[in-house]
Amino acid sequence: MGESRALLRNMCAPPRTRLRIAPLRTGQGGTDVSLPGLRRITAFDFEQVVCQRIDERARGWDITRELYEFSGKKRLESGALQAACRQRMRCALLLLGRLSLDPDMEVRREGFQELLDKFPEELDDELRACCRQLSGPLSQWPLTGFVLPTDTPQPAREVDAGAMLALLSRTRGGLYIASRPPAFDGPLPSGSLALYVPQ
Repeated sequence: MGESRALLRNMCAPPRTRLRIAPLRTGQGGTDVSLPGLRRITAFDFEQVVCQRIDERARGWDITRELYEFSGKKRLESGALQAACRQRMRCALLLLGRLSLDPDMEVRREGFQELLDKFPEELDDELRACCRQLSGPLSQWPLTGFVLPTDTPQPAREVDAGAMLALLSRTRGGLYIASRPPAFDGPLPSGSLALYVPQ
C-alpha cells in the first residue's frame, strides 16, 4: 500500500522535461534559411536551372517553349498531356545531365526531338546512367537529408546543375540518401527545393 501511494504521489509531480521550440528563421537575403533542428545545404528553382542551363548552349530554339507550350498541336486529354509533359521533362533532364558532363556540348533542337521519339524506358535507363556519373559533387554533402520546398532558392547561375540532378535522382518522398541508386521513377521534381540536414 505504501508503495502504491508513493507511485501515485510521483505521478502527480509536475513534469521536469523542458522543450525548446525554435521559430522559423530567415537570414539576410534568403541565404541562411533553416527549419527547427535542420540546416540548409543548398537550394534551387528546379525548372529555372533546367531551362537556363540548356538555353545557354541551345542554338536557335527555346527549351522553355518546348517544355511548356503545346500551341498548334491537337488538344490533349489530361492523362495524355501529363505523359507528354513528363516525356519532355525527361528529355530536358537527360540533356542537362549530358551538359554537366560535357559543358562545351552544343544542344540542338534536332537532338531534343530524337530524344522525344525514344520510349520512356529508354530515356529512364540513359538518365540513370548519366546520373551515376554525376555522383562526384555529392561527396561534399552529408549522406542523408531532406529535400523540401523553399521560398528562397539560390540564383540559377550559382547552382551546380550536375549536383542538383545527382541529388534529386537519389531522393524519394523528400528523403535524400547518397548511396541510393539514381532514378526518376516517381513524380518529377518541380518548383523551388532545398536540401536540409539535421543540425
